[in-house]
Amino acid sequence: MFFRNLLLIMLFVVSNTAHSATVSGKLIGQNLQWYSAISTSNTNTLKPAQWIISGNISPGTMFTQQSITTSGSGNIELRNASGEVVSTTLTISGSEYVSPNATSLLSNNGDTTITMSGSNISASGVGVGNHVVQLSTASGNASTPFTHYRPLFRLPNIVKDFKGKPAGTYVGNSTVVLTYNYVRNDITISNTITGTLVFEIEYVPSVIDSIAFQETDKIIEIVYNLNGTVSGEVDFNGKATGIFPNGLNIEALSSLYSFSLQNVSGDRIPYDITCITCNTNLVSNGNKLLENGIITNINNNIDLVIKIGFSNIILSEITDGLYTDTVTLMFKPNL
Repeated sequence: MFFRNLLLIMLFVVSNTAHSATVSGKLIGQNLQWYSAISTSNTNTLKPAQWIISGNISPGTMFTQQSITTSGSGNIELRNASGEVVSTTLTISGSEYVSPNATSLLSNNGDTTITMSGSNISASGVGVGNHVVQLSTASGNASTPFTHYRPLFRLPNIVKDFKGKPAGTYVGNSTVVLTYNYVRNDITISNTITGTLVFEIEYVPSVIDSIAFQETDKIIEIVYNLNGTVSGEVDFNGKATGIFPNGLNIEALSSLYSFSLQNVSGDRIPYDITCITCNTNLVSNGNKLLENGIITNINNNIDLVIKIGFSNIILSEITDGLYTDTVTLMFKPNL
């Protein structure tokens, strides 16, 4: 029932009116938080919280979307103050319109689903609408088709594409090209308007600059207990520097003698490893625990205290001698 079948004259009009909507967010490690974008019911699809003003577009008696896309190759480049560039995919998947004069929908031959809720018109797709929006002509005059619009978009690779980039605020923009048809005086007119999506992403990577301990080779002071057992413990103090927006993860990775002190005779004393800073046991009586230590302090410098010790080892069951072990701890940013 729409334009190409019923009407005889088609005009094409291009408007250079440019308006914009800013989409801002913060990427901390792999956690992306949007400040001015709204999630839709479709997975990974967003829309700007800010509408793009359509400008002084011509009135009509009905309209529908013809196409909406972005200029360029489907990528957007985001650049920080130092000139570092992140190129990532930007995909348009639909659009929304504010049409205060909308009254009803009429069927049309198109592949994009058009729905209506009051003055809000939604287009689930980037092509020709399957409905036409009928506009109010109560005063005998044509009406403005819509006053605002915004695209639905996806940035499917943005977290991956920021990996390895330095911290900073990255800014870029993409031109949205919207073509729609409207009817005025029984003439179908195709109009194209452009708007700008501005993206501002503050990036805070998770990075370990250094892990340094004051001493990495220490002697455990032995305590002889009255019940015929021995105990001992020692603290290793260090510092982690870097950027830890989600904290720091610590794991007891391995040891030479399976988290036991061993002498030349092969006698073993299993020990405990405790992350005092994160209040977590990493190894208990020589057994590695599944739970890693997580320091939730988000400061860029973290003081580390790792305690290694044993208690109530029966003295008569071990021989005299020097007991040693080498243990490896793994530190990584908590994602």
